[in-house]
Amino acid sequence: MRLPQNFLPADNLLAKRQYVLGGRGATVLWAALEAIGARDGKRGEVILPDIVCSSVLEAVLAAGFIPRLADVDPERLCLTPQTVKPLLSEQTSAVIVVHIFGYVAPVEELARLLDGTRVRLIEDAVQAIGGFLPSGNPVGSCGDFAFVSFDPSKMIRGRGAILFYDDEAWTEPLLAALSKVERFEESSADRLLSLSWRDLYHGLGQALRQGVMPAEEAAPVFRSALPRYRPLLFRSFDNRPANVDIILQGWRTLSQRVQVRNSRAIAIQKAFAGLSALCPSVQNGDAIWRYTVQFPSREVADRYVLALRDQGGLVSHLYYPLHQLFQPEQKLSTGELARRLVNLWVDESVDDSYLRLAQTAAQALF
Repeated sequence: MRLPQNFLPADNLLAKRQYVLGGRGATVLWAALEAIGARDGKRGEVILPDIVCSSVLEAVLAAGFIPRLADVDPERLCLTPQTVKPLLSEQTSAVIVVHIFGYVAPVEELARLLDGTRVRLIEDAVQAIGGFLPSGNPVGSCGDFAFVSFDPSKMIRGRGAILFYDDEAWTEPLLAALSKVERFEESSADRLLSLSWRDLYHGLGQALRQGVMPAEEAAPVFRSALPRYRPLLFRSFDNRPANVDIILQGWRTLSQRVQVRNSRAIAIQKAFAGLSALCPSVQNGDAIWRYTVQFPSREVADRYVLALRDQGGLVSHLYYPLHQLFQPEQKLSTGELARRLVNLWVDESVDDSYLRLAQTAAQALF
């Protein structure tokens, strides 16, 4: 399955890359890792950020690699050369750089760090597609691989994912991996199973946030459940015209929608000015998916979330630190950091009334 030749502007570097399609971001990430294992002849360690969607971890495990969870920048929540370098070793096979929440990670700096090594760089561009790197190149143009997924809740609507790469030698192992993925339609049972996995993840995560369950008890439950839900990772691309049209429309309108998202994020930042909360600046090149506010404590963050929800506002606590759910013996700074994070919406589902609501709820706390 191919998208129309002009689905990206000709001057966009992504249009010059090779690509394959899959049904989920986790599917194409798994395929990239499968290709790395086949071509490089080993399945070693993969460094990934501790604050990220759990499906990234699941794809690493499904491909037979060993995850190494890394600390992140305390403001922009992404990997940096300083957090990655101490974890690099002869066992490192790949680094997955995530532009979390739309804050552009220093992926070009990480590429320079890995230059001359056999470590593969994978760019998770899902939450920042439409953004730009400091060089001016688009998010998704760096590294051996970059992937973007499509979903009603993502930067581009539709269903599926695309994996970009440059070296034609990757095509055969990628297609070999994806040929094992047969179906794209989810059954009713699949959808209910997905909901149960989400509920389990949030249940354990909130228990950790509230301190009612230690990580040493939560992690065995999470680890034992992972293989049971693994089949949910694998979906082929839905090539029906209606789905493809939605995706193409998303690409065409992306730059305008990113401008609106960023302007709303800046408005939220200004609404919190003078209050006891850390609001990261929206930098040139960012493409904000959710705007993240760090409150002074978990208790204050919880009060804010409940106040906003009581008035019908959209808000979330994502993400829970993966080391607490998977490798509790690790000592990372993300445990305390994530307890104070709150994500606010900036997409088409909200308007100026939501921004006023977010501000009013904050002012009532301080």
